[in-house]
Amino acid sequence: MIPKFDVKMFQRVDLSKVGMPGDDLLGLTEEDCGIKPLGINENYTDWRGGVSWEEVKEKILHERALLNGIDARTTTKEEFEELSMLVEGNEVRVSDKYDGDEVFFDLGVTAITFAISSLHGAPITSCNGLGSNGIFPTVAFYVPRNIGNLLAPHCKKTGCGIENELLLPPDEELDKQLGMVMGSEKEGFEIWAPTVIHLINLAESFYDDFHNRDDYLAQLAQDDTR
Repeated sequence: MIPKFDVKMFQRVDLSKVGMPGDDLLGLTEEDCGIKPLGINENYTDWRGGVSWEEVKEKILHERALLNGIDARTTTKEEFEELSMLVEGNEVRVSDKYDGDEVFFDLGVTAITFAISSLHGAPITSCNGLGSNGIFPTVAFYVPRNIGNLLAPHCKKTGCGIENELLLPPDEELDKQLGMVMGSEKEGFEIWAPTVIHLINLAESFYDDFHNRDDYLAQLAQDDTR
């Protein structure tokens, strides 16, 4: 049983303050060893421009198969959560077609995280709605303004909500304590959904529309910096 969450759905986008923060926030140095604490995500990794649409498609197929396998074997939210946590980071066979190789994120948000990265975005945190900190399936990210203008129709089509917001407010005192920039006045987006399947459907919608349009996306991202 795939859990369904009672959450209001709307698409509310104001692009006036949306944009990508600079490398002082999103970039990584050699001292960071490939990861950086950012907001509530202790393992932020800079994937901007580093994820192909072929990888997105692989994650869509893989994650959907994992979820369908678990769905067929569980009847309660608690059972679903228990088996999902076993899959995350472990090799667990849950279907005849796919082996459960490492799931980098909460099960159900990997495909959408990859898709946003392929859209020149920077995901900073995600959650499948399960566990002690779970509220509902969600992903928060920064994206170039011109690409942000493309997102709401796909969210509406797949039954997901979207809203821009100040994700990491500037905090000079925290920056001084940690010796790194941890916030930005730029706004990003939060996307949420009643189930993780909705987020996978959204990733697939992005893939279908954009996987052959890398030059177009790159031009939009470049124009946003001018």
